[in-house]
Amino acid sequence: MVADGLAISLFPRADDGIDLPPGAVIGAAFTDHHLHLLAAAAALRSVDLSTARSLMEVGDTLAEAARRTPQGRWLRAWGIEETDLIEQRLPTVDELDRFTAGRPLVLHHRTGHLRLRNRAAEMTGPPDPIPQEELADAVAEIGAQLVAAGITAVTDATHTNDIVTLELLDRFRLPIHVTAMVAAHSLPGLSFGSHIGSVEVGPAKIMPPDCGLAALRHLVDTAHQAGFPAAVHAVDVDEVQAALDGGIGIGDRIEHLGLCLPEQLAELARRKVTVVTQPGFVTHRAAKYRRELSETELGWLYRLRSALDAGVVLLGSSDAPVVAARPLDQVASAMTRTLGLTERIDVDSALGLVGGAPRVGEAADLVVLAEDPREVARIDPARIAAIEILAVWRAGRLVFGDRRYWPSLG
Repeated sequence: MVADGLAISLFPRADDGIDLPPGAVIGAAFTDHHLHLLAAAAALRSVDLSTARSLMEVGDTLAEAARRTPQGRWLRAWGIEETDLIEQRLPTVDELDRFTAGRPLVLHHRTGHLRLRNRAAEMTGPPDPIPQEELADAVAEIGAQLVAAGITAVTDATHTNDIVTLELLDRFRLPIHVTAMVAAHSLPGLSFGSHIGSVEVGPAKIMPPDCGLAALRHLVDTAHQAGFPAAVHAVDVDEVQAALDGGIGIGDRIEHLGLCLPEQLAELARRKVTVVTQPGFVTHRAAKYRRELSETELGWLYRLRSALDAGVVLLGSSDAPVVAARPLDQVASAMTRTLGLTERIDVDSALGLVGGAPRVGEAADLVVLAEDPREVARIDPARIAAIEILAVWRAGRLVFGDRRYWPSLG
């Protein structure tokens, strides 16, 4: 890592002035460059179906939740994904009715891009919102989880964010720095890089599945004219091409880059477009990709090594709640992926996806790890995910752990 012309070791060894356990190291705290805070909070207060492996398990879990839910109250569930189920399909409306015994149900797909409702829900209308107090408690829990994972900064990439959402996030006062994207059609009254309270206004989010590929150029132009970089959701090759045809360039972002042709990768590098990827997807959703993609497509999947070699600016993220926001898990996944083996990267490159960038003379966010990831990588890269976070400092203030790990600060 280089800052202001001076080399800085990502994980410097402890000196005599720092009381660390043997083998522990200090480094830059982590950043999750793409997640969804309110969706993650809502998932905490929903029936969790993410571990279900059959429709019978889905039914049993929902039926038990329905028994505990008073008549007329909504059931919320989250995390179902058809490729995880032995039946390889989502439940029908008839099945949902049978599972839930008349309670209105809204069931969110793991990706967040699909929701199912039973007949009771269709008859009831829109679901009751999660009570503000309950949502605030859930967001606080998410904040504590993020800090405990070594994260001190996030970008909320929710495509429906507007000024009201940013004001809500500000009221929750998370113990981390929050940048929030805003919907490309909700830019009036906002300026990129400004703040709504403690929340920084981020790029303009563009969602081709919602707006259509034909509207992409107009939305990119709208963002640029308003002084915003564009952040384009692009999972498939056609979405990547539409973003390129739509005029994205330096300062803009591609979110995901799930599948990408070699020539598209080269063009993204030439234009200096930032790509925000999810290394954990290839590990945690491997079964889905094996079923859905050809051998050729698996070689184009969530590219890491070829993107870095091409000169692409690459950042890592979790897309939580789709995958848990644990940066060390992402590091391990980037090194040990079993799909597209040539896309594996070394430990320093993987840490660079999720690490902060301390600058000489500025207060830095720091994390204390019980073991050096570089040492662990030599023995078993997969074990990096299990390294314990001992303490986290945000600009000199302890936000997690024991202050003895850096007694000269705070």
